[in-house]
Amino acid sequence: MWGSITNPYFSDNENSKSEIRLTHGTFKMTDPIDNGFNIENGTKITVENGDIICGNVNGIRQHVPDPQGRVGMSIVREHKSELNSPNGKIIAGTVRETVSLNADEILVLDLVDNVNISGRKIQIFGHKVSYDVFIELKKGGIIRFYDRGSGFDISDDAILKLENGKEFFLDELKLRN
Repeated sequence: MWGSITNPYFSDNENSKSEIRLTHGTFKMTDPIDNGFNIENGTKITVENGDIICGNVNGIRQHVPDPQGRVGMSIVREHKSELNSPNGKIIAGTVRETVSLNADEILVLDLVDNVNISGRKIQIFGHKVSYDVFIELKKGGIIRFYDRGSGFDISDDAILKLENGKEFFLDELKLRN
């Protein structure tokens, strides 16, 4: 595929939402990082038996006026971008701001602000794992940080959940020389 995918998050009509579903094959953007192609604003992509190869993935948080009409009050409406490849891989750039990734194997650059990922094999190539990041390792899973700078900027509240239900903060894994 050539180009970015966005979702009209401001529309209340469910028929206008961006949802892509493949049963077999690979969803692939053409040189997504070099071309700056993004998946954004609540787009949902599911590949049942195949891989997802994309650029940066962004969700959006929208502040809307209070539904009860209280002056000066607002609520936050999240439009979460979701990528699902239960039997394949997700390869993405920077994953930022209300995003959910679910796959057997996940390869990402950075995880920034309110990201949930679930996979058996998770590989992080960048240096940043920011706040409100929740990582769930499936049974028999591993998590790996690459490069010298990988994992240096880990937020204090990034959480890792193991298959046995045990949770702990990711920065507890940091080792110092």
